[in-house]
Amino acid sequence: MATWLALAVYGLLLVSVASIVWRRPILALYAWIVGLALHNAVMAALYGAGVHGSSLTAIQAWKEILLAVALARVAFDAMRNRRLAFRVHAVDVLALGFALIVCVYAVLPQHSLGGLADRSAIGLALKHDLIPVGAYFLGRSVLFSRDELVPLVWTLVGAAAAVVLVAAAGVAARAPLARVPENAMKFAVGTMLTTFGIFWATEGAGAGWPEGDAALPVVLAFVLLVSFVLVALLRRRRLEAAVA
Repeated sequence: MATWLALAVYGLLLVSVASIVWRRPILALYAWIVGLALHNAVMAALYGAGVHGSSLTAIQAWKEILLAVALARVAFDAMRNRRLAFRVHAVDVLALGFALIVCVYAVLPQHSLGGLADRSAIGLALKHDLIPVGAYFLGRSVLFSRDELVPLVWTLVGAAAAVVLVAAAGVAARAPLARVPENAMKFAVGTMLTTFGIFWATEGAGAGWPEGDAALPVVLAFVLLVSFVLVALLRRRRLEAAVA
């Protein structure tokens, strides 16, 4: 149940953010700054809630998916305008040459290279080597003014400050939280993530909430109601299985 719920919320959020990035690729930078600040905490919470294996790997791929969407939009604009967004220099040729060499190595038989890597290892190597090249060309293609740079810097500073504050709060609250039952902690974290996921996915899709942010408590109440009903049903099923 936790895995399907996490994938559903993730899918809604990803589609919403990807559509925004497609319209304005520069907004991918904001998504990465905020998303990477939350990434490890969210992944740890999901793992603790029972989301493992390929499902967690798929959720972790949000960074690469947003990069691909932004690059696709940049390539689309370049083909439509019949010109690149930047003037080609030697370093651009070197970056493209490096990407081509990586791709050639990926398709060559491993025995000819004296290696034993399987498809999974080759895929991870491709991701490791090609993502920096893609990010480089995205940076070369996305142009923004000084007025757009200021909020980006403030977003970076705010994300960094939030990480520091959360880390400090975690250290301070470690002892009291250790006395909280683990399942209760998972339930609280999952409820909050689901609530904000539903709220911001709807906002990202272009639909508004009645009364704006004041609708958050209503969404939280709905999520809690559904959660308690599901918990009750699962407990009843477990008791029936134990009796049988």
